[in-house]
Amino acid sequence: MSSKINFKFCKKLKRYKNPVIEALPSPECQLAFPQAMWEFDAYTVTCEDLNLVKKTFNFKAIVSGEVHGLCIWFDCDFGNDIILTTGPDSYVTHWYQTCLYSIMLPEITGNNPCLVKQDDPISVALSIIPKSRSLEIVMYLTIKDQFFTSKRYRLDPGQIDSPCE
Repeated sequence: MSSKINFKFCKKLKRYKNPVIEALPSPECQLAFPQAMWEFDAYTVTCEDLNLVKKTFNFKAIVSGEVHGLCIWFDCDFGNDIILTTGPDSYVTHWYQTCLYSIMLPEITGNNPCLVKQDDPISVALSIIPKSRSLEIVMYLTIKDQFFTSKRYRLDPGQIDSPCE
């Protein structure tokens, strides 16, 4: 038994407890087709509309692989066919994507991965609640019609993990 602490290992574990701002290595990392979570018109949206975003997504795996979590990003339609997208299928921007890891990655912790096969159902219930200057994010993940995990995140502007760290 060793009494040494592997700080690099601990930093990696901490990293996956919070939302991680990073670019996915490639679009092939996606196990399902993207779905719109929320759409609004910046000219007509009200403060009340911004108080709670809550939605359940039902995906079907398009390939077999390991489920690590959920990746979210935004698209902005400026009209006249001008669209800014920060998704993994487009050029990397300084906004990257936000990754909500549902489990510790097997290569870090040695845990058994959550495997899905093509056409397996994946359900994600997601709530995003503003809390002063931060966001509270709650995610429930169901794989193959069986509850898999739930996780609560806090996205605080002062504590964002960036790809440059």
